[in-house]
Amino acid sequence: MNRDGLNVRSQMSTTNPKNVLRRMSFGEGFKVYEVYNVKGMSGLQVWGRVSDNPGGISQEYVCLSIGNKVYAKTEDSKAFSSWAHEVDAFLRTLGYKGSQP
Repeated sequence: MNRDGLNVRSQMSTTNPKNVLRRMSFGEGFKVYEVYNVKGMSGLQVWGRVSDNPGGISQEYVCLSIGNKVYAKTEDSKAFSSWAHEVDAFLRTLGYKGSQP
């Protein structure tokens, strides 16, 4: 949703510019492993953990929304999975022999 992309951070805080680990581009898909609600000065902040190492020393978080401002929206993974299988089937009619979704 955010045209500028999303900052991936080491902490659930938007006030510290030094906790930015990297930036995801606009439209880049990602998986959220856990969601956290954090009370912030400008409203409720919803954060998602995007690292797949629960309990690990280093974690990666993205801010999904602050108050009414939404930075990322959820995608129906079942609909995407169906689309991926349909595309795969079509490509196989053209001779594609690579891995399946």
